[in-house]
Amino acid sequence: MAREMRWPSPTVFLLTACGAAAPTPATPTRPPEPVVITAPPPPPAPVELPEGAEALLAELDALPFPSLEGRSLVRVHTGRPSFRRRDDDTLLGWLIEEDEDRFSVVHALSPTEYRIGTGFGRREVGFERASLAEALEQALIQARAEVESDGRDRMFRLHRGPGPRLEAIFFARGAIANGREREGRELLALALRMEGPSMPLDAPHDPAAAGRGDVALHLSWLALRAYGDDELDRPALRDRLTEVVERFDGTEAAVATRELLVVLDRMIEDDATGPTGTRA
Repeated sequence: MAREMRWPSPTVFLLTACGAAAPTPATPTRPPEPVVITAPPPPPAPVELPEGAEALLAELDALPFPSLEGRSLVRVHTGRPSFRRRDDDTLLGWLIEEDEDRFSVVHALSPTEYRIGTGFGRREVGFERASLAEALEQALIQARAEVESDGRDRMFRLHRGPGPRLEAIFFARGAIANGREREGRELLALALRMEGPSMPLDAPHDPAAAGRGDVALHLSWLALRAYGDDELDRPALRDRLTEVVERFDGTEAAVATRELLVVLDRMIEDDATGPTGTRA
């Protein structure tokens, strides 16, 4: 009787074909790379402002001038060189209003209106958008290079308009108002530490008081400009200048403005009585 032949099960075939029947040598593994945890860089140290700087910012915000928050920075082609930059007819400022024929820009504290297309010199009046970084860089360069240290008397400085320190303070305020807090505070700290003719009489090394003096000079200059443009009569000019003296008492600007008020009072008296003393 023939012996019955038995075939291996399919499972045995599969295991043999895949080599599972024979043990495989273990593959050596490399140890994992150590994980290096780096701490985040420390935040930059806060900018230290001179004593009184925060109060100066609050004082500027309380003045009746347009807010700089949300304004676009522009480079204005004025059509004529400025008083101090004789070879340059451009000024940086914050755009307040614009239409087809004119636009208004704040350069230091108050807005100036320009008519598009008019011009006095090499190019027509107009403006182009500028970056805040560009303004800060220009303000820093100008503030370092053009410190008002020419030694002229107070009355001359009263008539020359905003100086580089006030312009640097102005850009610092604009930077802070538009979210560039650190850059604005750095520029403000630099501007207030600049030396110039607006240092206070009783504290010649008080940076914030020097900034207040520049603001007072500019306010007096604005009043004189309005008087020259027939926007103010003499009594209104006296009221405006008296307010500057009272608000910024103790600064060089207050002294210069008080001297101007003496002359202005005589002019107002002459208007009322006539130069010979008889009432007109």
